[in-house]
Amino acid sequence: MIEFGGKDKAESDANAHKCMAELKKGEHAPAMKLFDDPAQEELVWHLREEGLGATAKVPGMPENHEGWEDASVPPDKLGSYLRLPHW
Repeated sequence: MIEFGGKDKAESDANAHKCMAELKKGEHAPAMKLFDDPAQEELVWHLREEGLGATAKVPGMPENHEGWEDASVPPDKLGSYLRLPHW
């Protein structure tokens, strides 16, 4: 999940569309959806927050550390960060 900013909604949406267009050029492009409706955005954030702990303690599996995915990366470093093997 990526949240884009800008001086206004139009700029934020343009930033998101630009990123999505670039990702679609890749051989293994991820599934993507732009949530542009405030009610849908609220639901997505709620589900994400509620689900964080669900994978932390799975019986029979090694302990997981929820929250690692909340990395904050400066935009100019994002490409190299995503290429690093974090998992």
